[in-house]
Amino acid sequence: MIDSCDNIFVSMALSGEIVKIDPWGQQSTHAFLPIGVPFDPETFSGIMGAMVIDRFDDIYVNVSAVDPDDRGVWVVHPDGSTALVANLPESAVPNGIAKRGRTLYVADSATDGKVWAVPLNGGDPYVWAEHPLLDSDPDVPFPGPNGVQIYRRELYVSNSNAAQIVAFPFPEGGEPRVVADVGCDDFAFDRQRNLYCGTDPFNTVLKVSQDGSIETLLDADDGLDGPTAVLFGRFGPDRFRLYIANAAFPFFSADPMPSLMRLSVGTRGGRR
Repeated sequence: MIDSCDNIFVSMALSGEIVKIDPWGQQSTHAFLPIGVPFDPETFSGIMGAMVIDRFDDIYVNVSAVDPDDRGVWVVHPDGSTALVANLPESAVPNGIAKRGRTLYVADSATDGKVWAVPLNGGDPYVWAEHPLLDSDPDVPFPGPNGVQIYRRELYVSNSNAAQIVAFPFPEGGEPRVVADVGCDDFAFDRQRNLYCGTDPFNTVLKVSQDGSIETLLDADDGLDGPTAVLFGRFGPDRFRLYIANAAFPFFSADPMPSLMRLSVGTRGGRR
């Protein structure tokens, strides 16, 4: 995420740390969220999902915590203080997150995938969308609903397990359409409605055009190592640049090299 002062925030999914990178490249710990025990491939470990920022520079973060009391959506304030916004069921695996108005929309990567709505003005979370296109096959080793973004009256969800991106009418909901057959993690849009996504273990950054055609912009030879999220810059020339977070998860990467990359794409990020 990028705040109003052009600071970049990167989530360290397996530790619960949010790292702040200032405009001069200095790194510092902004906050820690309670995911639970450190990563262990032999046991269930907590994991931190995606983030979204509002106009007050509050960051909302999904946390799949080991402790059910901590599982759900958290807020990190500009001073680094944190608070639980909403608890989600123990069976939920909150991953991607988007915000519109005073509601958060959360992609649930569980096998019976869905999208939750989390009101910020009070009230319990509720299921906003549930559809067979969000389901996943437990024998396929990838999460279900993963990234979620709202763009031009549609809510887009990447189902990594099914290797599809689907779009629901927004805000009314309803029958979704398949946008593309591609295994995508999180993603971003430009102003021409092209979609850019990281494919995590497949080590590519793809551009999906409106007609469904797919172009590979980067691959492992360019230094990708588990690209999980992409985001356009907010100010000046940065609006034409795509930031790529390489998670380098140890269960996918043989020689983990986590990093943040930047790519000029020649077009501006889209207004949501």
